[in-house]
Amino acid sequence: MAWEVFYYQSERGESPIEEFLNGLSLKTRAKCLAYIEQLEQFGNRLPSNFASKVQGDVWELRPEWGGGEHRFFYFSFVERRIVIVHAFAKKSQKLKAQDINIALVRVEEVRRREKARQDARKSGTEDEDSQWNTQKR
Repeated sequence: MAWEVFYYQSERGESPIEEFLNGLSLKTRAKCLAYIEQLEQFGNRLPSNFASKVQGDVWELRPEWGGGEHRFFYFSFVERRIVIVHAFAKKSQKLKAQDINIALVRVEEVRRREKARQDARKSGTEDEDSQWNTQKR
């Protein structure tokens, strides 16, 4: 059974993952999307050359293309859902604490917003137009 991959979306509706992908060359974007497709197919069972644990619930997808390395930080969520919360071009050997912190904050934001949505649904106050707090890929 396949996984669903979502891109983090801010409360203002901005999608930094989409913006990052749109800023890449066509070939680099195609390579990154091929890795994301592998994530959809295999979920958290990707081999270590594709993905590795970063910290806590945050994992990294590790596409490389033409000497450049890119990172997509993600976490597994409810019902076989994966949310990509941060993306960047890796320019040094070690991951930067700033990038990890962005991912950790966004993970907590996604969880908080989903809990609020579920609470609203239980109490019958959920807006009919309320959607899951991420953008489906």
